[in-house]
Amino acid sequence: VPSTSTAVVIGSGKPTTRVEEVERRIVSSAPTGKITIETVREIVRAMAQAISSVRNKTGVEFRATNTLREYLRTVGNKLSPEEYTALAELTRLTEYALYSPYVPTENDVARAWELARVLSP
Repeated sequence: VPSTSTAVVIGSGKPTTRVEEVERRIVSSAPTGKITIETVREIVRAMAQAISSVRNKTGVEFRATNTLREYLRTVGNKLSPEEYTALAELTRLTEYALYSPYVPTENDVARAWELARVLSP
């Protein structure tokens, strides 16, 4: 089991404790039915990994009271234009996966991980 300070290979399926905590915060306000869909869970995992990477770069924590968009606004000026664009797209994709009736496809999951990799160290 990785420690809280151990980095994880993006997409490896073995999130760190910090990433798991971010994931729990993201899903806490989501409709229960959506969380049971595996493609939704994978997009949330990609978002949690991205937020963990952004926190490492910026020092800005994702708080339990933050929405994804609030976090994006908070860290936006601390990211490069490429990183900001990736996080903004991943935020939209995650919100769509969580809050719309749409069921994400494997292509959506692949895109989420691609965007998360832009933000990884």
